[in-house]
Amino acid sequence: MESKNKILKLTIIIGFALAVIVLLFFLIKSDSPKKTISSTTQPNTPKEITITPEEISETELNIFFQDFIKAFNSNKEKEINKFIDKKDGLVEFLYDGPYPIIIFTTKMDYIEWFESKIHTNISSEKFPTYLGDTQFEKTGFFYEKYVNKFKLSDFDNGYVNLSDSVFKSHHALEDKCNYRALAMDVEGKRIYNFYFAITKEKKKLVGLSYDYTDDVAYSDPKTAFIPFDSKKDIENYITEHQKFCDSQNESYLDFSKKEFTYWDFKDKPFVFKNYEIGDIEIQSKKLKTRKIIFHNAVANEEYDNDFTMTLSNKGTFIVLPMGARPYYEYIICK
Repeated sequence: MESKNKILKLTIIIGFALAVIVLLFFLIKSDSPKKTISSTTQPNTPKEITITPEEISETELNIFFQDFIKAFNSNKEKEINKFIDKKDGLVEFLYDGPYPIIIFTTKMDYIEWFESKIHTNISSEKFPTYLGDTQFEKTGFFYEKYVNKFKLSDFDNGYVNLSDSVFKSHHALEDKCNYRALAMDVEGKRIYNFYFAITKEKKKLVGLSYDYTDDVAYSDPKTAFIPFDSKKDIENYITEHQKFCDSQNESYLDFSKKEFTYWDFKDKPFVFKNYEIGDIEIQSKKLKTRKIIFHNAVANEEYDNDFTMTLSNKGTFIVLPMGARPYYEYIICK
């Protein structure tokens, strides 16, 4: 009985001791300094907003290009001017004879520079290869996206020599251009470049230029080719056809008399003692030429040099324009 009482007292003491220990533990923990966790709030960084250029559907582009081609082929200034923004205007690059001209304007005033017709079928395919003698692999109006590619500095400024300030004042044309179209004229002698600024709200022409095909001076699809591979071919051709005429300039080339008339020799023909046949020069995939040098037989103070013409494999003798001198084309006299 006594031993049981001892065990009970011992149990009570141990339980009390444990309770004190637990109490002290929680008191110590509550008094200990709390760890401070800094709360860092990230500033709201605005997300970069990318403005995606509005997409113009192929159908919408085709409708616009159809309207433009119709206006261009009308060869009427008032019809083409509808496509020119009165504020931004456009740049024209053209040729005055052999001389390159750059014109900044708000309307087209000289339609004669562009008075030709282009093909009407519209395509986004790559522009086709030129085969020569006015022929292309395919014909049409070929357009492409042209963002940040249009540069006014690409135009030949050597002849008109416009100042840098003129180009800078029209820089908006470069910024707004986003489409380009290339189209050959129906005669196959010119390749037009049309530069457009096209959005949902506004569709305008900002640039217009053209280049001639590489062999334009010698092309004539209605005339047959002549044997041309050897100098003997040329000699045989001249022996068979002794006289050639340029009706436009009222001039002639006569091998039987060994003389010809030209701008500089209208009253007094150029007399040659013989001629020299040059090597073949390639103008295109179809057209070839040779230089024909006429050696002066009557050297004098007026003209003591030899004279050169170009013979094409169409059998035509050509003298290209020089200054005020026009283009000469001597063909077999009829």
